[in-house]
Amino acid sequence: MLNFKSKEQIERERKLKYFGSDLNEFAHTECSKQMTVINIDMLQYKRSKKILRIIESKHEREKTPASQLEALTVLAKVFKYINKIATHKFEAYIVKGNPPYDRTFVENLITGEKEILDRQELIEFLEFRREI
Repeated sequence: MLNFKSKEQIERERKLKYFGSDLNEFAHTECSKQMTVINIDMLQYKRSKKILRIIESKHEREKTPASQLEALTVLAKVFKYINKIATHKFEAYIVKGNPPYDRTFVENLITGEKEILDRQELIEFLEFRREI
């Protein structure tokens, strides 16, 4: 038996993919446009290394909107300051690549360092075994 999706189901899935969550969509449609609402793609925490990291993921040719980059840059500056006094390390990155991630661009928003990683190097980075 074939299971076809209704137009409403398809539209709902499209919106969820775009907004990332129902709350993000609600804030986007119901709240003031005088602010930026961002769906952070990944939050990682490595207890043994005391590292908390946020990653904003984009496809290889996808642009980071100026408002999103501004908010991430502010966050990176706060992290840089906190890192001077905290017992934990806070990191912020933009990662650009496409599955299967054979070539991925990684930018450290705190240090400004940029690297192009192959698939194995990306795995090492995501497992906290490689620093950028």
